[in-house]
Amino acid sequence: MPSPPADAVVTAIKQAVNIVDLIGEKHSLTRRGRTFKGICPFHDDHTPSLDVDPQRQRYRCWSCGAAGDIFDYVMNHDRVGFREALETLAQRAQITLPKDRVRSTENPKQELFEILAWAEEEFHSCLLRSDSAKPARQYVAKRGLSNQSIESFRLGFTPNEWEWLIQRSRARRFTPEALERAGLAKRRQRGPGFYDLFRGRLMFPIRDARGRTIAFGGRILPEHETDEQPKYVNSPETPVFTKGEHLYGLDRARDAIAKTKCLVVVEGYTDCIMAHQHGLTHVVGTLGTALGDSHVNILKRFTDKIFLAYDGDDAGQRAADRVLSLILSHEVDLRVFSIPGNLDPCDFLIAQGADEFRRGLDSAEPALDFRLRRASQLYDLQAIPGRRQALDAVLESIAALPFATTGTAPVMREMVLDSLSNRLGIGIETVHRRLRELRDRTSKTRVGRQTETSEKSSGIPTGSDASKEEQELLEILLADPSCVERVAENVRVDEFKTPVFRRIFEVCIEVHRDGLVLDVDSLRLRLEDRDLACRASILAETGREKGLVERRLADVLAYYERRRLKADEQSRAVSGENLVSEDDKKQFLSRHFNRALTRQGKTPRHAMTESP
Repeated sequence: MPSPPADAVVTAIKQAVNIVDLIGEKHSLTRRGRTFKGICPFHDDHTPSLDVDPQRQRYRCWSCGAAGDIFDYVMNHDRVGFREALETLAQRAQITLPKDRVRSTENPKQELFEILAWAEEEFHSCLLRSDSAKPARQYVAKRGLSNQSIESFRLGFTPNEWEWLIQRSRARRFTPEALERAGLAKRRQRGPGFYDLFRGRLMFPIRDARGRTIAFGGRILPEHETDEQPKYVNSPETPVFTKGEHLYGLDRARDAIAKTKCLVVVEGYTDCIMAHQHGLTHVVGTLGTALGDSHVNILKRFTDKIFLAYDGDDAGQRAADRVLSLILSHEVDLRVFSIPGNLDPCDFLIAQGADEFRRGLDSAEPALDFRLRRASQLYDLQAIPGRRQALDAVLESIAALPFATTGTAPVMREMVLDSLSNRLGIGIETVHRRLRELRDRTSKTRVGRQTETSEKSSGIPTGSDASKEEQELLEILLADPSCVERVAENVRVDEFKTPVFRRIFEVCIEVHRDGLVLDVDSLRLRLEDRDLACRASILAETGREKGLVERRLADVLAYYERRRLKADEQSRAVSGENLVSEDDKKQFLSRHFNRALTRQGKTPRHAMTESP
């Protein structure tokens, strides 16, 4: 694995970029003594919870816990990885990364970006010029998409051939394996070789918030439709594309969202393009999935007022049914515009125009009103059993959520429950009691699943103790990397039971064994996952704040030793062997006792010969 950028390069970037200026460009900061205060951009903050320290070049939100340096800020704010943040900040600081280090920060993702950009151009050129794309051009014209929209969104076409793109890639020396990594080719199941993933499809490039092509959506042309062929196919997940974390058209909608202070979410690619064609440039689209937590987390960076404009048919309305939990878990103003006449937004805009669409948004229903109206279509609200069924239909969405007790979530929850009580004519005490019953049932189901998962896994079952000690060990290790040798000798990677913590620990050991300095920067460069990289920064910050590294480390290592003894006892008991010998127990107690004496500044005793 290539070495990360030299400490001097990263240090130079940190010295050149003032964290107050960086954050202050997009979020107002006010000096309060030696630090600056502001509204935190990472949660729904109504009081200045963000503390920015120019001397330490760090930020910290005392409400949601977001913390870190300039790299963490860019990663969290722009939702990019450490490598992209490094490039962005180096450009801002006007520092040129050495070529070898540019390659180390770009590969393998940079190659994927290059392949995807090249493929976009090939698809687009094919749509505009190829004779084989004539049916695609006719279909686009029939859908009402203008030439300007085709050019602006870089629509394309791929012929219905097995290796059209693979053959064209040879001139650029892109290997079939590289096309597979980019989500453009698949390996044949029978025999050697590869074939194109997209064939005979109208192609929609999917871009990230920075405008880089990261994936494609392909719509099969009507003349190629069969029962075996799905109408739409999206790129598989790749190192640059995670389906649930991106929205179609967001790169083009950002400025309009900032101006209107709201956004509109539609389901289809053509719905989004047609909205932009009609001047509704604050519209984005989901990628064949329902609006979820990850989407809302992205959108909340821009606004907390979100409209859903879903198809008027049953499928579109059922998708909108699931939105109630989002307003409670994310505390957003979520409204639903049900397109009339069983039309999709694209057809509605063509038939009725942008003004009528805007009027529909103005009269959009709050999510709870929409949910109750849908329930009234399914149940008889004039009868007691129907009202009870409608109540459960709404409360089940609430019962599945974490029971927040801080912030505005409890207030919103109470408002929803009061509204349910009034509209269904059911006493508020009954509503609360039923919510508790559903929450208990949901909790038991969740615990049962967790228990089943633990029983299926080998070794010590995962649990809160394991997770707590793993977090403690990582905090210690990242706060004082000088103890890495001692930790590596006493704790194995496979002893970590929490996947997030295990991956961070694994990379810590890799960095150490490669002879590199273990610090947050070297760690983040190897952690491809943005959330893991940010978690590592917070662990280091928390570890430094707690201090008392030696005392805490001794306790954590003792925990792992106790756990090994217990596992050994269980293993011997199952196999019919004697339990751990008394001598083993005495030796363990002796070591633990001597560590305690050392922490107290006393002289350790010799190994015990008797049980204390």
